[in-house]
Formats: sequence, structure tokens, C-alpha cells
Amino acid sequence: MEGRGFPTPWAAAAIALAERAHVPIDHVITPWALTQTLDVAAQLRAGFRYVDLRAGWNGSHWCVHHAEVGTPVLTILRDVAAFAAAHRGEVMVVQVSHLDGFPTDEQVRALAEMMGEELRGVMVPLPPPSSDGAGRGPAEERAAAGGGAALGAAAAGAGARGIENGGAEGGAGQERGHDYGTAVRLHRTVGEMVKSGERVLVTFGDGDYARLEATPSLSSLPFPYSHLWPPWTLHNSYANTDDPAAMVRYNQEQVAAFGSGGGDGVPGSLFKVSWTLTTQARTVLESVLPSHPKSLLQLNARGELLLAPFAEAAMAAGCRVGNVLAVDFGSTSAAVRVARALNAMPLSANCTLRRGLNFGSLPRYTS
Repeated sequence: MEGRGFPTPWAAAAIALAERAHVPIDHVITPWALTQTLDVAAQLRAGFRYVDLRAGWNGSHWCVHHAEVGTPVLTILRDVAAFAAAHRGEVMVVQVSHLDGFPTDEQVRALAEMMGEELRGVMVPLPPPSSDGAGRGPAEERAAAGGGAALGAAAAGAGARGIENGGAEGGAGQERGHDYGTAVRLHRTVGEMVKSGERVLVTFGDGDYARLEATPSLSSLPFPYSHLWPPWTLHNSYANTDDPAAMVRYNQEQVAAFGSGGGDGVPGSLFKVSWTLTTQARTVLESVLPSHPKSLLQLNARGELLLAPFAEAAMAAGCRVGNVLAVDFGSTSAAVRVARALNAMPLSANCTLRRGLNFGSLPRYTS
């Protein structure tokens, strides 16, 4: 998928490796581009309730992408709509981002309109903008999100994850519209969403992929859509590493920040913890060596072994692992079981973990 974010450093390394080895480029890129083995409909049936939908314009229509072009966005929206119609007690979060492929403003608006048409009647609408831009604080938002854990389980799905250098550009969040200030006003509890039938919260546009300080003025931009939520609604944290130990350390810090009501997101934003290992240029280059991962699936298997022990240690410390837990390769992940356990924690639980501390001993991955 051509665009601002391609080629990423790892994709450039894959292209160079393929050229040196005189093999088709897709033979090297595809193993590192694939992030799920289940389609979105199957992920939803398996218990996942978060869809990471990276939308790119391929010249004729919108598709998901992660170095390669994948499923049409329309197919995924219809899978979400069908699941919502069949399961009226379920709440979902769809994050639409990485609007790549050099789309025009008109094409971005058409994508937003398609979201509204395909998910008509089940989308959580934005509240009216307040005069002072104020919203409820992070602690209140965690309660509103259904016990402070995940809105169901979460999977980085739709076959796309990971343009690591995404920024604040993108047409959706920069057109004139309502100024919602610097706080997110998630104004309904999960129960209220279910009762109203409006149960699919869609965030739309580029921004806050990892850290708000990279885009300091993003949260004050006008947002032009009443049926879609601005990108800063969901604060994204991810370690951006291929090292399981580094990912664990990073996510300990994130859990500590979430538990203390801190973090880098705007007030009231939903906090996403990503239990994902990210391909680096060296990951691809070292894949030709014995005992090194040959694909993103193999790489993420190293971190997946640590998810359940990490969550158990967090719960023992009275901590929740964010509002949304994102994983790759949901078919082999413990994320659904972990999210259900986190959702069962009492609201009165007090997180004793603080930044700079850790959970103590956790199993270590050894290759």
C-alpha cells in the first residue's frame, strides 16, 4: 500500500533481502505482514470485541493494509454489522486509522459516510460538544467502559497492524467541525449502550498511535463527524519492540500509569494496551539465521507465552490491563480468557503498582 508510512524500516529490509536473495518480494514481506489467521467475523465469534481496521485507498476502493493490501473495508463493516444484529448484548470498538494510499478529502469523507451507512442504528453517537470542552475524568471513564478492563476482549484484527511511524496527518480530523476540547466524553455505560441498541463505538482518523506528545495539538482539532469518534478517544500504547522482555517492561509501566489514573492520553480516553511484538528491520534480516523467527506469527508466539502470567500478576496487584487489550493472532491467544478475568475484577480494586516498579518474577521466554 503506497502512502506516507510505506515502506516502514522492516518492509524496506524485507525488500532488500528479497532482492539480494533473488526471490519474489512477497515471499519475504507476506510472513511479516500477516497479523491474523481468522477473518473478523470469526474473531468476533471467538470473543474479540475490538477491531483494528487500518484503512487504505487502493485506487478504486478502501481496503485494510499492513505492508500488503488485504480485505475490503466494506466486507469488515458488514461482518461487524451482522454480528451486532445477531448479538444484541455485545459492545464493540472499531478503530479506523492509518488512512493511507494518498486518499483525497472526498475519498476520506466517502469512507466516513460508508461507516455510517453500514453501521446505521448500532453506532454510539458523539455527545453534543460542551461549552467548555470538559468531559468526565479518566477514573469515571474506566467505570463507564464496563468495569475498567476491556470492552469484551480485544484483538488487533482485520488483518492489519503496525505502520509504526503514523502521525497526525489525515483529512478526517482536520476539517472544520465541532471542537470537542481536550477531554473525551464517553457519556454512556455499557448497559446504557446495550439498552439503546447503539453499541459499536467507531474511532476515525489518524492520530495518537502511541504517544500524545508526538502530536501535542491533536486533541484540540475540530472534528467533523457526529457518528464517529475522534482518534484521540482511544489512547494507543505499544512497545514497538521485537524483544519479549522489553515488551513486558513497557507494559508494566503502562499498567502502572493506567492504575494511577495517569498516562499520556487526553482525559477520559480509553486506554489500549498492546500485547504485540513489532517487526524491526533486524528481525527480518536475522530471519535467515537458525532459531530466529521466520514470520510475525512465530515472533508473537514468544510474547504470547507471557500474557496470562502477566495478567495474573497484574490482577494480584489489584491492577487492570487498560480498557482494551490488543493482540495479534487471536486464534492462538489467551486474550479472551484474560479479558474476561479482568472484567470480573471488582470496581473497588486498588492498583498497588507504580511506575518504576514491576510485578516481580515472570516466566522468561528462551529461544
